[in-house]
Amino acid sequence: MIAIASRFTICPFKPLRHRFYVSNTFFFFMIKKCHFQRELKKEIFIKKYAFKRAIYLKNNCLDFKFKLQKLPRNSSNIRLRNRCWKTGKARGVFRFFGLCRNAFRELAHDSLLPGIVKASW
Repeated sequence: MIAIASRFTICPFKPLRHRFYVSNTFFFFMIKKCHFQRELKKEIFIKKYAFKRAIYLKNNCLDFKFKLQKLPRNSSNIRLRNRCWKTGKARGVFRFFGLCRNAFRELAHDSLLPGIVKASW
């Protein structure tokens, strides 16, 4: 079993969704192209309608509720999946590292994650 130590260094940049940043280029790993395009489309919708959605959510007026319902469903933050930046998996993802459990385990055993030690009791 792998446990997170009480003190660990935080990476200076947060890994972006499904992307691994290496020397000014983005590399995409093992995720189907259609799934990746769908996620990008959702991200675009969220950015496009964020201001309107914030205004409609702030006001409790009935008119704003109807306007909120008419916005596209994919413009909601809740519809984005957390994906592993290494493998592209959508399940079992640690938010802090942006890694799925399998990739986390591999990198932890190779001592590539700072502050992660294997638990022993």
